[in-house]
Amino acid sequence: MTQSVRVATPRGIIETRAVPATAAGSSLLQLLVGSEGAFGVITRATMRVRELPKTKDYRALLFKSFSDGTAAMRAMLQNDIVPTTVQLSDEDETRSFFALREETRGWKALIEQSA
Repeated sequence: MTQSVRVATPRGIIETRAVPATAAGSSLLQLLVGSEGAFGVITRATMRVRELPKTKDYRALLFKSFSDGTAAMRAMLQNDIVPTTVQLSDEDETRSFFALREETRGWKALIEQSA
């Protein structure tokens, strides 16, 4: 959602421009935004803003293979379906997640068990 930044660094000011996304390699903008201040201090940022959704819908999807998951993510983004968070895990990470997750307790657990 960050379109451009102005960063104060020990060597001077770096300014990125708001340009369309490209697949032509690394992005200086993403490097600066994701560096958590390691390269400098962001002093100005231009952000893309979207309206808040009328409803919130939390879902998880499980795919037969990693390639099926990447194809689904590509189709979502190409059709302007932009979830707040997307995480694609390989088979080992998914297996570990299910093995290590905590058991649900309370009223929510009762509802899930009765379904």
